[in-house]
Amino acid sequence: YPYLIALPGFRASGQSPTDRAVDVVSNVLRSNASAENQIEAIWALRGSRTPIATATLRSSTRNTDREIALRSAAALLSVGDLSGLPAVASTLEGSRAGLSEEAYLTVLGSLTELNQPAAVATLDRLLARGDAGTRKATIQSLRKMRSPGAVPSLVRALDDDGRTSIVVDVIG
Repeated sequence: YPYLIALPGFRASGQSPTDRAVDVVSNVLRSNASAENQIEAIWALRGSRTPIATATLRSSTRNTDREIALRSAAALLSVGDLSGLPAVASTLEGSRAGLSEEAYLTVLGSLTELNQPAAVATLDRLLARGDAGTRKATIQSLRKMRSPGAVPSLVRALDDDGRTSIVVDVIG
C-alpha cells in the first residue's frame, strides 16, 4: 500500500520507523474512528509482529463492535498469536447473524494460517461443529501443521459422511 491510515495531529513514538508507523496505525484503532477506518487499521496491522501491534489488536478484541473485535482476533491469528482463537472459534461455532460475509471470510482465512500444534484441540472441535467453510479451513490448518496431534482429527474427517470430499479437496 502506498499509504497508511493515520489521524491528523498524532505524534508517533518509537525507536524505529516501523515502530512509529505501527504506533500511528494503532492510534486509529485505539481512537473513536469510524468502523471503516478501524477495519483499515486492522488490515494495516495484520502481519505486524511488533509488541505495539499485538497489544493493540489484543485490546481491540474487546471492542463492542463485533466485526472490529472479530477482525482483530483474526489478525492476531495471522501473526501466530493464539489469543484470538477463542473469539474466532466461538463465532464459527455459533451464529453468523449480523456478521458480514467479508468478516466471515477474513476469519476463515486466518484459520488457515494457523500452524501451532497448541490449536489442535480447538480445531478438532471446529471440525466437528463447523459449517463446510469452517471445516475446510480447519482441515487446511491441521494439514499444514504437520503435527502428529492433528492426524486423528484428519482421519476422523475422512470417516465422516459428507466431509470426505472436503478432505480430498484440500489434500488432493
